[in-house]
Amino acid sequence: MRTFGKVLLLIAWALAGPLACIHREARALDYGDFPRRIEIPAPTPQLASRYNGSVLAEWTSLRKDDGKTVEGYVSDNRSFFETVMAPAIESRLDYYHTLPVIEAINDFALLGHETYRDWIGREFYRWGGDLFDLDDPQAEGIRHDRRYGIDCSGFASLPYEIAVHYGLLKPEEPSAVFSSKGFESFCRTHSHRDRGGRGGTSNRYRVDSSEMAELGREVIHIPQGGKASPEEIAKCQAGDLMGRSGHFGIVVEIQGELYYLESGGWVCPPRGYRPWPLAESIEIFAQGGPLTVRRSLEDYGKLNH
Repeated sequence: MRTFGKVLLLIAWALAGPLACIHREARALDYGDFPRRIEIPAPTPQLASRYNGSVLAEWTSLRKDDGKTVEGYVSDNRSFFETVMAPAIESRLDYYHTLPVIEAINDFALLGHETYRDWIGREFYRWGGDLFDLDDPQAEGIRHDRRYGIDCSGFASLPYEIAVHYGLLKPEEPSAVFSSKGFESFCRTHSHRDRGGRGGTSNRYRVDSSEMAELGREVIHIPQGGKASPEEIAKCQAGDLMGRSGHFGIVVEIQGELYYLESGGWVCPPRGYRPWPLAESIEIFAQGGPLTVRRSLEDYGKLNH
């Protein structure tokens, strides 16, 4: 019986071996384990006291286009962007103007995730938070009363907002549709209504997760409980958005492999809030329902670095 048990154990190890290796490698991957082309500054005591996850937001009111007034807390992520992120980006901006925009989108997504983790905290999710503070004041929701932090769609759109902000993408280009200015251009061209604000009203074209589920083009679709085949993973690329109405994250490429990043959600937070391999991320995400991987960029394929 003892020998038979050892045989079974060896068989189990052999079958689990490849997957176990993937998990070990994935858990070991963190921002200090691979080079980034944009280095963020470490928080100084002075700036860290101003930009952190505990700072409370201001309560305000906003009169909507339909005449109703909404009240709540407003984010101040633009200040955080201009003070901390922008100088790091602008030091390499000329270089990014020489590259395909997918390179910038990939690097900006990694930069945004690492920056918010380091400065605001690993749990930087903030209901109604977006990079340029376009969303309505929020009266309820996770960390809705905090000054800094972004929600799922705020994070997924972040690299596109930055790319348009610096002229790497033009708002009228289809590739820019996941940014607020790109979405505004899309709405005006296609008579599409911006409805991401409170009560289904406009929120200055800040792209919501329900709108992400309709924009761009579908790359792959995974049913609830499904997995992505190697052929389907090969169709994906950096800058793709992954999710369904209610939650979206973004695909990035790190050292030739595809990973998934998100704010909030079910994939990254339980795993140290770190980049997680795309195939495994899809399997985890799909346990709760069907998902799509969507694209607005051209079909670039693998990056050159």
